[in-house]
Amino acid sequence: MERYERETDIIDLIETICRKWRIILIFMLIGLFAGLGIAFFKSYNLKKQSTKESIVMTAEQHLAEVEKKLSDRGDYSELKQVADNNVVNYYYKMKQYDLQADYIRKSIYYNIDEQNVAQAKLTYYIDNKYVSSYSVVDSYYNIENIIQYYIDSMQSYELYDNIISKVYPESEYKYIEELIDIGTSSGSNIYINIVADSLENAQKISDIIQSEMITVTKKAENIYGDVECELQINQYSVSSDIVMVQNHSDSLQKLNDISMKIDAINKSMTGAQLEYFQAKLGMYEAEISEEPSYSLMYYFPKKLVVLAVILGALVPIGFVCCAYFMSGSMKTSHDLVDITESILLGVIAEKKISRNPIDKLLDKIFINKAFDSNYETNCEVVANYIIELMKKYEVSSLCMIGSVEYAEDKMVVNLVERLVKKNLDIKIADNFLKNTEGMAIVNNSDVIVICEKANQSMCDNIKQEANLLRLDGKKILGCLVV
Repeated sequence: MERYERETDIIDLIETICRKWRIILIFMLIGLFAGLGIAFFKSYNLKKQSTKESIVMTAEQHLAEVEKKLSDRGDYSELKQVADNNVVNYYYKMKQYDLQADYIRKSIYYNIDEQNVAQAKLTYYIDNKYVSSYSVVDSYYNIENIIQYYIDSMQSYELYDNIISKVYPESEYKYIEELIDIGTSSGSNIYINIVADSLENAQKISDIIQSEMITVTKKAENIYGDVECELQINQYSVSSDIVMVQNHSDSLQKLNDISMKIDAINKSMTGAQLEYFQAKLGMYEAEISEEPSYSLMYYFPKKLVVLAVILGALVPIGFVCCAYFMSGSMKTSHDLVDITESILLGVIAEKKISRNPIDKLLDKIFINKAFDSNYETNCEVVANYIIELMKKYEVSSLCMIGSVEYAEDKMVVNLVERLVKKNLDIKIADNFLKNTEGMAIVNNSDVIVICEKANQSMCDNIKQEANLLRLDGKKILGCLVV
C-alpha cells in the first residue's frame, strides 16, 4: 500500500510547540534549578579552599607554635610587646604606601609627560555693580567675599567628577585636583591655570570651567546682588613644566621614603623577635581581611546557568518535534484535502474556549479562519454548502464515512439534523475500514463525504479510504474536519 508523505507545515509545527508551553516552562525551571545546583556545589568547593576560617586557623596554629617555642625565654614579654607594636606600625606604613602608589597611578597629573604639558590660562575680572553704594572699605571687602565665593565654588568634587566623566570617561583616572590651580590676583581678578595631557583635553576642561563660572555667577547674584564676571584672558599652549617635574620627583621620593621605613621595621628585628613578628603579622592580616564573598554567580559563570535553562527548554521541544514528525495522524485541513484530493467542505470541530491568558494570546496568533467561536454557525454554513453541491450534482443521498468513530459527536449530530430537515437521505459509516457493513452503506449512497478528526485520524487510513471509494467508482463530494 502506498504510504502518504505529509508535508511539514511550519506554522502548524510552531503552534504545536507553543501549545506545549506548560511542559516547556517546567523543563526550563528544572534546567534553572539544575544550573543553580551545580553553581552551588562548585562555589561551595571553591569556598572550602579559600575561606577566611581556614586562613585564620592556619595563622593561629603558627602563632601558637611560635609562642610555645618562645614562652620560656626571659625577655618574652618585652619581645612580644615590641613585635606587637611593629606589626601595627608595619601595617600602617603598608597602607600608606598602597594609598600613595594608587594615587600616583590614578592621578592624571602624575601621568603627564613633564616635557609636553598642555596648558590653559583663564583670567576673570570680578566686580560688583553696587560698589557705588558702599564706602571704599566696604566695597573692597564685598569684592573680596565675592571672589572667595567663586574660588570655593570652583574647588568642588562635583566639578572634578564632571570633568572626569566628560574628558576621561573610559580611563582609570580618578584624581584631577592638581590639574586646576585657582586663585586671585590684582584685587578683582581670578586666575585659573589648567594643565592636561593634551591640548584637546585642556580645551575641554577649560570649556567645562567656563560653563561652571557662568553657573556660579548666577548663584553669586542671589547673594551679593548684580555681579559682573568677565573673561579677559583665555590662552592655550604646550611646553615643558619645571614645577611638574619637581612635583613628580617629590611624590616618588615620598613613596620611596615610606618603602625605606617599611624595610627599616624588618631590619630592626632579628632572631626570635623577627620570628614572632612574622607570625603575629600573619595573624593580624588574617583578622582584618574580609571574608571571601560567597556568591553563586561569582564562582559560576552566568552563561552556564543560562545554557542550562535553554537546554531545559530544548528537551521538551525536541520531544514535541519528534512526536510531530513521527506521528502519522492528520494535522490540518490541508492534509485532508491533499490526501483525499477533494475540496474542503468546512470545519465543524468545536473550538475550545481558552481561559489562560497565554492560551488566549496563542489563539489570536494561530487562529484558524475555518473555525468559528460558535460551532453551530459553522454547522449551518457547512450544511448549506453541502446542499448546494448536492443540488448541483442532482443527488439526494449522502454517506458520511471516516476512519475513526464520530457518530456520537455533538457537532456531527447537529449537522445531520440540519441536512435531514432538508429531506436528504443521510447515512453514517464511521470507523469505515473496520465496519463490515461500511461498503454496503456506501453503495446505497449517491455521494460520499469523508469526515476525519485532526490529530486522531491516520493519514494512511484516510488514503486507503479514498482509494477504495475511487476503485468502487464512488463520487467524493468533499471532506470535512470534525
